[in-house]
Order: sequence, then structure tokens, then C-alpha cells
Amino acid sequence: MYYLMKNRFLLLILIFFNQTSWAQSELQIRIDTDSKVKKSLSQCYFETVAVTTFDSEIENWEVCSFENEGRVLKISSYKNELYHEEMYVEINGDLVYAKETEKYIPHNHFSQMEWNCQFYTKKGKLLSLISLGHGKTEDENWDPIIIFAMYSKRLDEFNKIKK
Repeated sequence: MYYLMKNRFLLLILIFFNQTSWAQSELQIRIDTDSKVKKSLSQCYFETVAVTTFDSEIENWEVCSFENEGRVLKISSYKNELYHEEMYVEINGDLVYAKETEKYIPHNHFSQMEWNCQFYTKKGKLLSLISLGHGKTEDENWDPIIIFAMYSKRLDEFNKIKK
């Protein structure tokens, strides 16, 4: 009996420390990625490089390239009092961070409500995400890996923009 209780106790301790370890490593991933993204953004001077109408919606594209095959794509639009922005950060040709933001902004007002989700990725895998505000992430049918399909679509659209 003592042996069984001891094993269960050890198992519980192992599970607890494993979860704590994952939480710490997930936090470390976010900290490291945030540091790289901040450094990358500090090297950027964004300018609107294109205005597109893919999917019949007017969108502004801003692009910044920096060392180590790095690039930042920012796409924004405003329709029906909703400001939408997507940002993708690539380092060494790999998507490492993405952020989607939606702000409810009635005409002639400041932002009334905001939702955003930050995605931390590596080699096509979602490592972590943080969502703030009320929005898509509250829908139980929402799938966070949709960010990869969105990113792929944006790359296709970017390649269609006439240089």
C-alpha cells in the first residue's frame, strides 16, 4: 500500500513539474521571440508600398526588409467601422511571429473596442499564442492554426503585387 501511494505521489510531482516546466519554456519562447521582433521592428521604417483590392477590399500594404533574410509584412484595412490589421514577422525566411488586430472604430471616434491575438511560431508550427479582448478567439469553432493559411494567402497576394 505504501509503495502504491509513494508511486502516485511521485507521479503527481512529476506531472506538476512537467507542466510548470512547459509553462516556463512557453514563456521563454515568448520572451525570446518578442526580443527578436522588437529588434527587427527597430530596424524598420515602414512605408506604404501598395494599395490592393484583392477580395474586393481596399488594403494597405507596408513592407520592411532587414538583415538575416528578415521581413515584416503589415496589411491593414477599414470597413464597416472595423479596422483590421495583420502583421507577419519573418526571420531567416521563417515566420516567427504574427499578430492579428481588430478594432471597432466608429467614424469620427477613437477606438471603442479592440481584440488582438499574437502567434508565436517556428518552422510552420504554432508554439504559443496570446489573445486579448473580445473577438474571434471566444468562438469555440475558431482554430488558431488558421494563421498559417492566412499567411500563405498573404504571401500569394504579395507576389501578385506589381513591382
